[in-house]
Amino acid sequence: MKNTLSLFINAFITLDRLVDIASEVLELSFVGRILDTGIIYEAHDKANLVEVIIFDNHGLENDCGISFEHYSYEVDFIPLYQSIDNVELTLSNQLQVTLQRIEKVETILVSNFQKLL
Repeated sequence: MKNTLSLFINAFITLDRLVDIASEVLELSFVGRILDTGIIYEAHDKANLVEVIIFDNHGLENDCGISFEHYSYEVDFIPLYQSIDNVELTLSNQLQVTLQRIEKVETILVSNFQKLL
């Protein structure tokens, strides 16, 4: 079973700044799309194993003991294929560590919107 990993970020940075950091750290080229709920940015890793989506209007309420409402940004790492490499975990950890180091942000990593990692 494929698990979506979601990195929730509470930070005083802009969505554009977050996308710039993610592009640099993950070495991905994000493409923006306008939806009814706002702009989302999407990219795929070089091996096309993981889709990464960044957005700011996640609309999630607190659930499963997780305070989603506390976080202003969401970055989803969606595996496109079953893989033993856990590329999505590697990418999410890279971004999480970098954001905490350079922007001093508060983050949580969640699996399938139910379990804190």
